[in-house]
Amino acid sequence: MNATEELISAELAAGVLAEALPERTAPQWASWLRENRNHSKKAIYRIPLVKMGRQVFYSRSELSEFVRFHQQLRIGDVRPTGRVAEVLGAFGVGMGGSSTGYAWPQATVCAAVDEATGAPFVQMSVPGPRPTVYRLDPNQALSLAATLADAAREALDDATHRGRSGA
Repeated sequence: MNATEELISAELAAGVLAEALPERTAPQWASWLRENRNHSKKAIYRIPLVKMGRQVFYSRSELSEFVRFHQQLRIGDVRPTGRVAEVLGAFGVGMGGSSTGYAWPQATVCAAVDEATGAPFVQMSVPGPRPTVYRLDPNQALSLAATLADAAREALDDATHRGRSGA
């Protein structure tokens, strides 16, 4: 917040929000602002404020920034962050993947030996969407192979049953 910026009371701030975001009345926005000040409650957006004695003040620019955020939230234009962005990225939503995930790129798998310890391991290199190389101990590789084989058999059985039932 800029030191020369005009500050407005919480009551006036609620009126500004009610005018810009008419889905709530000024008293409803006043209640929302009180809740937003309570740091023991979770908030996806906390509006910065200035306390002078027992009174609370907001800057018009901070309120405008919140209005912009809230409007984007309503139209779905907010860029996800944190865990949400991580999960969407893992599935590739909006980046070439879908809600069911990315199409499998051809990975390479090879047996290898750790030069330092002489221990055998399996190396799996996945070229995309983010090139990644995994190191699995032989038991992990066998477990992954068995899990993949079981899932593939289940998918084929489901497809066969659907074909027979006409679904």
